[in-house]
Amino acid sequence: MSDVPRAASLYREVTADPISALPQLRRGVADPDELVRHVAAVQLAFHHPAELTGATTSELLETLLRVSEMSDTSPLTPEYAAATDDGENCWDLGQHIALALARLPVGSADFAVPKLVALWERDRQFYEAVLAAIALTFAEGDRPRASALSPPQRAVLAAMVEDEPVWDCCVATAQLLQARGLPSSRGGMQSFLGATGG
Repeated sequence: MSDVPRAASLYREVTADPISALPQLRRGVADPDELVRHVAAVQLAFHHPAELTGATTSELLETLLRVSEMSDTSPLTPEYAAATDDGENCWDLGQHIALALARLPVGSADFAVPKLVALWERDRQFYEAVLAAIALTFAEGDRPRASALSPPQRAVLAAMVEDEPVWDCCVATAQLLQARGLPSSRGGMQSFLGATGG
């Protein structure tokens, strides 16, 4: 069993003052307790994304893939919900990790992109996974040209075009794409990708 009270205390401290809590987060990502490590890593990604190391990012990704499996019976997910319960809301571990990964600088976790896309292709309702892949692949303020897309960029966009609900049911899709200078409709994206025969 993980140390839920200590993880909850860290979570409350960070949400109250993320700047002052940076030293605690730095210590927390190296904590021997798995729950404390995950609370610290997610909060570090949200508030100080440049501080997250590749090793910590890898652990978050592997946890996300593990807890997304139907067969997962780890206590980490309910413990995380308990630690992040503020009396009004609490967080699902997998969803929170995906949202945290989306905060990382573009290029800092390229290894995560194909795994996030594959996860989303297995669970098409897990929109946060594919949106995290977009955020890790395209920087805000970009104005990418179809002819200059890298293979990972094209692969993420092509995967999205294949799925209608991510465009129609997920309100965050259009906002995320617009912020990165990309077409915000499925038809527009099809035209964009087809501009170079991709």
